[in-house]
Amino acid sequence: MFSFIKSFFKILLIFSVASFLIIPFAFCLEKTGAEQGLEQVEKIKDRIEDSKGQIDALKKRESGIVKKFNRTDKALAKARKDASICKTGLASLEKRINRTEASVQRLKDDIAARKAYAARRMKTIYKLEWTGRLQLMAKADSVKEFFQTKKYLEYILASDKSSLASLLVRDRELAALLNDLKNKTK
Repeated sequence: MFSFIKSFFKILLIFSVASFLIIPFAFCLEKTGAEQGLEQVEKIKDRIEDSKGQIDALKKRESGIVKKFNRTDKALAKARKDASICKTGLASLEKRINRTEASVQRLKDDIAARKAYAARRMKTIYKLEWTGRLQLMAKADSVKEFFQTKKYLEYILASDKSSLASLLVRDRELAALLNDLKNKTK
């Protein structure tokens, strides 16, 4: 675009210089045609004015194009910035999802281990019920041993109750994490 304008100015300059060289030559050929020389000068002035008008129009057009390029460049820069922000947000979200998935896996493993432990404990309790508590208590040789056995059984049952409550809490945590993960992936 700029080379076109430069070329146009060069042609205009050459035309102007040539016309100024021709005018004196024309006067030399016809000294009696002063009026013809003035007409030619007027024609040349008109051509120069027309050329100036064309140059002004080209300048306005060029200015408009440059402004469009600037607006486009600003819009592109904004789009790149927005894309960068989106990429950063997406990377952050992916990290959070990965951490949540890891937490879910840890909770699943912990719940599986607690369920296996609770299953073994329940099996033992059922065996104890089958053999009977009174038989177990009746095996005590003294009153002290009887109360110790009772105390230990109550401790074991309280521990089992605590383990089952912890297992329920872990199940709720797992459900919350899975729900959170489901919401994040939407």
